[in-house]
Amino acid sequence: MTIQTDFNYTNPLTVVPTRANFSSLPGVYCQGRWFEAQTAQGIAVTTITQGAALFFQFEGSTLALDFIVRQTPCVVAVAIDQRPYVQLPASEHCVVATGLDQGHHTVKVVANGIKENDDLWFGGRGLSVKAIRADAVRAVKPVNPVGWFLGDSITAGIHVNGHNEPLTNSFVQSYGSVASQLLKVNNVPTAFGATGITTGGSGDVPQASAYLNFAKDGVAAHLPQPDFCVINYGTNDRDNRSAFKPAFTRYLQQVAAQIPSVPIIVLQPFIGGFVAEMEAAVKRVPTAQFVRTDRWPFEGSDQFHPSASGSLKLGRCLAEALVERLGESFFSSN
Repeated sequence: MTIQTDFNYTNPLTVVPTRANFSSLPGVYCQGRWFEAQTAQGIAVTTITQGAALFFQFEGSTLALDFIVRQTPCVVAVAIDQRPYVQLPASEHCVVATGLDQGHHTVKVVANGIKENDDLWFGGRGLSVKAIRADAVRAVKPVNPVGWFLGDSITAGIHVNGHNEPLTNSFVQSYGSVASQLLKVNNVPTAFGATGITTGGSGDVPQASAYLNFAKDGVAAHLPQPDFCVINYGTNDRDNRSAFKPAFTRYLQQVAAQIPSVPIIVLQPFIGGFVAEMEAAVKRVPTAQFVRTDRWPFEGSDQFHPSASGSLKLGRCLAEALVERLGESFFSSN
């Protein structure tokens, strides 16, 4: 399989009709860690997870989205048909497109930027969606292979364009999103800033094992079953090395128990280290493989976070590694 060298950030997924999964947002399929939150303007479908996505189709030439701003205004990325993503502030009334060709259009809306230090885990103050303003809105969902991407701010795409959150966050520019687009994979992320295997992080989000199954505190997450899983932790565990090995082994076993027979790719942190600890854990989980990344190019917006250009290079490396480890046939039908 040839990995393309030029790149436009688009939605490559194939979709089929489905049912909406929240009554408060009819005609929309909500993928990822969404939940219904009570706001001053009523019930709203909400996520605190960058990379959570909405899928739908509509008829006509105009699309607008209504959001409820509950703390720091979030940022969304919207792809219509095969057009590149457009990044927009999630305002109360957000005009996405006018003057489109008549006919039906396929849309993916991504929670692209959420301020990581907002009241996320307990308050659930992330991206809240009030309504889709378009004609004949109907839910669709992707049929491509599903990849779970578990990690921290690096996997979430935090700080890829600098440090003025959330405007400089961008999930669609993250390394995992790049790899997924190259391979036409449906990326379902679970990633929060400053979190790790041994530590909780920003927004009162707990450590990785405690948030694996939750959309927010006390609210279960309902995710599509994966065809493979990528795990990238360790950057925020660098001060807890003695506790990391047993904790990571338990975490890897926890993930493997939830998705038996699903291949798990464990990435070495991009900052290096943790080789012995991760190799030891992988040996105890038959479905897991370890991939060293210390020879992958790293370009950062700081010493820990890949920049947009750095994420693009890392995404291409990951795509090549996934094809090498899982086989070309795993992705060739996409």
